[in-house]
Amino acid sequence: MSRTRLALSVGDMIDKLSIVNLRIAFLEKDLRDNEHSLSDAEAGRRAKVIRALNAERVALKNSLNAVLEPDAFPDIKVAHLSEDAK
Repeated sequence: MSRTRLALSVGDMIDKLSIVNLRIAFLEKDLRDNEHSLSDAEAGRRAKVIRALNAERVALKNSLNAVLEPDAFPDIKVAHLSEDAK
């Protein structure tokens, strides 16, 4: 893989990770701000979206680590709710 393509790949992963982080932050803030006005069903639906985004976040972090720090240990969630989101 060429250095240019590697830089684009890492840059793309960082961009995607940034977007996922922002989406999680906005969803969590919205949940906190509207905690008393949301139905349990809507709060549960949003929590599932956040769990799915967290699973995507972990995968992106592991992909970045594999490229940038090949000897690093992967982030593995054991019996974690985000595992149901896959």
